[in-house]
Amino acid sequence: MKTAYNISYLLIISLLVITGCFKEDERVPQHIPAEGKSITIALEGDYKYRSWFQLSSANEMHRELKTEYDLEFENGTSGWRIYLNTALFMKVAETHQTDPLKVTDTVGVKWKFDSSDGYFSGNSFGIWVDTLSGLSDQQVRIIDRGIDLKGRSRGFYKVIIDSVTPENYHLRFGLLKSNEMKTLVISKTNKEESVRLLLDENSPIIMPSVEENSYDLLFGQYTTLLYTSEGAPYPYLVTGVLINQQQIEVAVDSIIGYNNINLNTAQSMQYSKRKDIIGYNWKQTVGDVTTGNVSYIIREGITYVIKHKDGLYYKMQFFKFYNDKGEKGYPAFLLAPL
Repeated sequence: MKTAYNISYLLIISLLVITGCFKEDERVPQHIPAEGKSITIALEGDYKYRSWFQLSSANEMHRELKTEYDLEFENGTSGWRIYLNTALFMKVAETHQTDPLKVTDTVGVKWKFDSSDGYFSGNSFGIWVDTLSGLSDQQVRIIDRGIDLKGRSRGFYKVIIDSVTPENYHLRFGLLKSNEMKTLVISKTNKEESVRLLLDENSPIIMPSVEENSYDLLFGQYTTLLYTSEGAPYPYLVTGVLINQQQIEVAVDSIIGYNNINLNTAQSMQYSKRKDIIGYNWKQTVGDVTTGNVSYIIREGITYVIKHKDGLYYKMQFFKFYNDKGEKGYPAFLLAPL
């Protein structure tokens, strides 16, 4: 089992390095469907930005570097769930230790990633607290902060979540190899959006997240599971779209066709709230990833039909991943209300 994990880990690192070394891509002309507003999201070539997009206004509502924060904490009085910034390839390991002095390395730990489907069963922190008393399991967890904008390691922290109340989270944190643990209180504001934390041993930063009802789609990188030809799963950093599960649900069509979809057909479709239902599969890699000689092309004939909680419907189809200079990281799509 350990050998298989080591092989998977080496595969992940190799793929990340190879991806960062891709040669300048050739522009590939794509078929553009006829109906809708043409919109381009500028993630840039190294995918350093994430973009929060609103359907009703057809506008980007917020844009930020993907390195703005590490952890998100549920904000309501009964909230206790904790999420990773999956745009950074972050992961968490349980140590089954309560003494931070006994945790100084990552030898033998089993890493967990947040699932990209958005369901809590795939959450890496899991149920760390007695939800009735608010008392924690007091376990030391190791946080791998993932990679920065240049693909370099952002380092390791150890964290103990001591408790949660209707008003606050109480935690301790420190560098993995350090014997010093600092205390931190994260105050809740009882809004729908979460509270975010950027880990820094000298001056951690607490900030609000993007307002929950202000966006529908999140463009950018996120971590998901891919599979080898033998069926073995391994985590990988992809570029695509995550949906706001509180606002919308999505149906995927590859039969009716973008231009033929209207309100009647939209109302008869089957919808999903899976967070990565749009995901990254609207494009595919062409070329040899072992040499870095690759380009991306759009998978033609895929339409995403979106049902908003306000009762409105939209259709969406991608047609480009490059800007006019041939630089990748500029997904373009048509969007039309139904």
